[in-house]
Parts: sequence; structure tokens; C-alpha cells
Amino acid sequence: MNSENTFKLIEGTFSATDAKEIILTLVEEKIQFHKRRCLSHELRLGTKDDPSLKRINALKEMQEKLQEVFETAEQNNHKLVINASIDIESKP
Repeated sequence: MNSENTFKLIEGTFSATDAKEIILTLVEEKIQFHKRRCLSHELRLGTKDDPSLKRINALKEMQEKLQEVFETAEQNNHKLVINASIDIESKP
């Protein structure tokens, strides 16, 4: 992949509170995106958008697991190192 299509979204060491806010906000936005997509699909086509429904469920499971990570870090007063990149590739 062309390195020009790789973007560092998050890079650093964060308090558990800040890490929680950053990551859970991103996850929640993705959930809301798929909910809007489902509603639009249902209004336009009269059917459920199964890929988005599956993604919502996967994101909610991820949200729960992340919540546990952040709670543990908060209880132990640990910092969290987060590195998140976005890789974008074009397909014909």
C-alpha cells in the first residue's frame, strides 16, 4: 500500500479518562453512522440493512470490551498508549 494512503489518526500516551473519551467517541460515531444507514435503507427500500446491523452488533461488543480496558486502567491509575492508523486503498 502507498504510504501516502496511511494516516495516523491517534498516536500518543493518554490518561485512562482521555483515552476512554477519544476511543468511545469514535466507536459511538460509527454506531450512529450505521444506525442512520439502516434507517435510510429501511425508508428507501423497506428492508433492513443486514451488513450495518451486523456491524452495529460488533461495535457494541467492542464498546463493552473497551469499557473494561478503560475501567481497569482507571482503577490502577495507568496511562494508555494508543496508536491507530487508517489505511485507504482504491479498488476498481
